[in-house]
Amino acid sequence: MASFSTPKNEESTRTNRASGLVGSSALALSCLLLGALLYPASDASAKDYSEATREAFLTGCALHGEPALCQCLLEKLEKSVREERFTMALISKEAVDNASQLCWSELSTLSEWSKQAEDEFLRSCALASTPTQCSCALEQLKTQFTMGQVLSGAVDEASREAAINACQ
Repeated sequence: MASFSTPKNEESTRTNRASGLVGSSALALSCLLLGALLYPASDASAKDYSEATREAFLTGCALHGEPALCQCLLEKLEKSVREERFTMALISKEAVDNASQLCWSELSTLSEWSKQAEDEFLRSCALASTPTQCSCALEQLKTQFTMGQVLSGAVDEASREAAINACQ
């Protein structure tokens, strides 16, 4: 899921990105285990996962993370891991880490916010502000920050509060 707290300096930015990679690796592994429990292994090749396997991974992953990241992880793993190894969660940590790094690199260039990131912001904002203020603040933040910046944790509390206050 997208995070709406921002690092204060370059060191915390590196730490945040590293924790994002670790988090996406853990996310991928947990989704793989869920998929292995829901669907048995098949004989399909690495480039030809069954719809059931794809759906199980994406459904499980979306419960814990950004759908764009989940889709990217699946595509990267699908290219390098045979389906029977994938569904049995017999994937090396290195393969998952490599997929995660590639996905974070690709996703950091996204400009348009995902529906999940928008919904998360609106939910958290609604705890202290009116729906009108939250919608207004979201639109302001979307003009200031890309989805890649949201995923990397660049929307800090000060930016969030400034956008909400500007909408009063």
